[in-house]
Amino acid sequence: MFIEAVQLNLDEYVDEDGLTVTQASGKIIEEDWQNINTSDFIKYSYLVNLALEGIKRKQLPDFLYEKFSHAGEAISKIENNESEELKSIMLRIIFVTANSTVNVFHIFK
Repeated sequence: MFIEAVQLNLDEYVDEDGLTVTQASGKIIEEDWQNINTSDFIKYSYLVNLALEGIKRKQLPDFLYEKFSHAGEAISKIENNESEELKSIMLRIIFVTANSTVNVFHIFK
């Protein structure tokens, strides 16, 4: 549900409205804040999807680096078997943000 919504909203805001990925990501978070804040799993799923879409477009929003740099502890506490993939992706993104010499656009090939 939210994965498709993130991609559709980002496509609309960037491709049709001419916003940057950073502007579109901020707008999505602002519009969906009630859904995003229902659980850590949903919150970080939104952030991961925004990051992946940004990486695909070679425009990773700076504010996502900050969000991910503080997310390690929260991610490790998510106790849902379905969240293992999310944890793995988040930990890779956290690694990238901690090591600025790594080219983020090649991490998910």
